[in-house]
Amino acid sequence: MISLREFKKLFKPALTFFISFSALLLALPLSPSALEIPSEWGQTYERFHGMRPKTLILIQEAHVDYGAQKAIAEILKSLIEKDSLRLILVEGGWDDVGLSYLRSYGSPEGRVQVAERYLREGKISGEEYLDIVSDLDFSLWGIEDPRLYDENMRAFLKIQEKQEAWLAELARLESLLQALKEKLFSPPLLQWEKKKALLEEKKISLLDYLDSLKRLASDPAVFEAFPHLKKIFTLTGIDGRADPEKAEWEKQTLIRALSKKLTKPELERLRLLEERKSPEEELEFLESLLDLYQKHSKRLKGVSLGSLPHYVLALREGIGTDPRRVFAELESAEEKMTRVLRGSPEQKDLAKIAGAFHLLKRLFELKLGPEEFDRLEKKPADFRLKSWGEFLKTQSKKFSLTQPLPDLERIEGRIPEAKAFYLSAAKREEALIENTVKKVEAEGDSLAALIVGGFHAERLARALKERGYSLVVVAPRFTPADSKNQNRHYFEILKYKWGSGPAK
Repeated sequence: MISLREFKKLFKPALTFFISFSALLLALPLSPSALEIPSEWGQTYERFHGMRPKTLILIQEAHVDYGAQKAIAEILKSLIEKDSLRLILVEGGWDDVGLSYLRSYGSPEGRVQVAERYLREGKISGEEYLDIVSDLDFSLWGIEDPRLYDENMRAFLKIQEKQEAWLAELARLESLLQALKEKLFSPPLLQWEKKKALLEEKKISLLDYLDSLKRLASDPAVFEAFPHLKKIFTLTGIDGRADPEKAEWEKQTLIRALSKKLTKPELERLRLLEERKSPEEELEFLESLLDLYQKHSKRLKGVSLGSLPHYVLALREGIGTDPRRVFAELESAEEKMTRVLRGSPEQKDLAKIAGAFHLLKRLFELKLGPEEFDRLEKKPADFRLKSWGEFLKTQSKKFSLTQPLPDLERIEGRIPEAKAFYLSAAKREEALIENTVKKVEAEGDSLAALIVGGFHAERLARALKERGYSLVVVAPRFTPADSKNQNRHYFEILKYKWGSGPAK
């Protein structure tokens, strides 16, 4: 038999190895798939596993929107408490931008009251709100380059001073284009154009728009090449299988029938599940409902489920659908529809001008996304407004239209000035990437959060993945405020905050 001394001698290196291995496991980064974002506050769009031992949670900002900022605060609180998040990186500032020093002022209740007011006014963000009202241990670090931020703000203010006059002139051109559409476009094409306008104005939902688009398509096979759109069609009942209204009626019928058969604990659990509202939670509730139906089917005479099981399958598929891929497929589907509905040369010419005008208007409104700006940069010939003049004059004369033609050369002359804002934003973006990497590498933490606006989010995500970082992309769940007033308020807040920024 082995002696105790010999056993200790053998056991010592094994124990040393075990301790070292355990320490190594503890030092490993939390896997992106293991991070849980509270579904009532945020939606996870992407989980990417990189080779570096660092994971970043990229939260897509919705500036100055109270609901979005509250959701961001809750997401961060959960990550700090459950996953030991300590470093939060933000745009719009540089170096240490934390507000935890304000915790020493006033009572906790007083801090909440003041912070709530400032959050509603858009003067602080969700992460700043959390820094003031909580006792959590984390740091806020700004990743801007002050010089480039200053340059971008100057370009922004230069446009904003003239923006109202620019858009008024564009409105006159838009009125002429609309009058020509009424004369040249076919009824189906006009109907589609109106639906697109309603979607952009957020007067109809994407689902309503997709339903209209499919009804207008002469050949349903046009959507066969788009798997994500097909998932949405299934989820909404557009394909005729998973009818949401029928599914809801069957759900309520089943709940009433089950309420007479279930035990009190079963009913209580069902009631708690039903109160939760996110799509993921709705799916869990419906799956539990179907399980109970299978369990008690013999006692539920007269309850027939035709649409509900299909709807559950569609919901399960739909939850995994990336909205960005849906919109990419939608753009391709619209291009196919364009070739079908815009038949005559005049229709095609007018549609091309109208499409370029749409981007031009968004350029002057400072609403262009990165891909839209890239399109504008790659096709400068489409934005030579002088070439529009002959077509617009000819068609206006043909249909005896009285709308005057705006000064197209003057409008075109403003394009470089508007583009300067986006070009300076791109330079600023490079600094955001470099400063993010620099700070993340300087800190010992394996997990960090990065909060940026939608314009920067996609490019920052791509750059961080290319550099090997693991990434979880999240957007806050909230009901958007009125977009026109929201944009105006955001511009006001930008000027307010920049007033205390770098010397001008």
